[in-house]
Amino acid sequence: MFGARQRSWDRDIPHRAFSSIPPATTSPIYLSQIEKYTRPPTQFPPVQRLSPRLPGMSPRFNNADQIEQYLHEDGLRAWGFVIYRCTYQSNTAWDEFMRRLLANTKDMLESEGGLDLLDNLALTVIEDPGSLDGATTAVIRHHFEQWVATAVHQEQGTGPALLWSERYRYCLQITQDVLDSVLTDENEAGFVRLIRRDWEEYDPYDGGDRLEDEHEAIEGCTLEDVGWIKVPFDGVMVVPWYYLRGGGWETEYHRPPKIACY
Repeated sequence: MFGARQRSWDRDIPHRAFSSIPPATTSPIYLSQIEKYTRPPTQFPPVQRLSPRLPGMSPRFNNADQIEQYLHEDGLRAWGFVIYRCTYQSNTAWDEFMRRLLANTKDMLESEGGLDLLDNLALTVIEDPGSLDGATTAVIRHHFEQWVATAVHQEQGTGPALLWSERYRYCLQITQDVLDSVLTDENEAGFVRLIRRDWEEYDPYDGGDRLEDEHEAIEGCTLEDVGWIKVPFDGVMVVPWYYLRGGGWETEYHRPPKIACY
């Protein structure tokens, strides 16, 4: 297990929105902090034909309504993708990235009448210059698997059924190229790396026939599906939560360097 530390961010958000969640190796004493900053399981209202947030719109087309529905279905107390910091060239640049991420998430939820969801958002950052600076997606995936193994129970108080919820199936990797793409574009047109935890390298052959083209190697992998994608920075904490639900990976996957467009 890496010596990575974990932080929560709450800048520029006028809510007590982000839980202080312990890494897998910390003492159970931190469970009290989870209860302090994260609401207990909530009985969300039944799904309605019209959005309770934006009347006249179907909740199917409102990301905030969809997230609330998934929280209800999964019994989640916390949502939000775990963030791995994999670049340490500038703390100032990192702080600006996080500021933009928080502001973008707030703006996205506000536009859909979903600011109440900030109360359940756990924006968890895992960082360690010694082990994560320049780390490959394979390294991050391995660390994330270890984190999930205990965090799901510490955060939610339930068992392995939640391993397939978005919070524990995907994580975000912030590399230097990600940071540059976001900070050099004021119009939020950058991208973020999103890693699938349960991806495994597969055999592209069947009976001696190759079923897919051999691609240029990405971190040594020539398969079509390399286990991670580039997603737009704009709405990154909200939009993939809906589109990657269930079998969404197969629908939305684009091999890097292409950026998935929902």
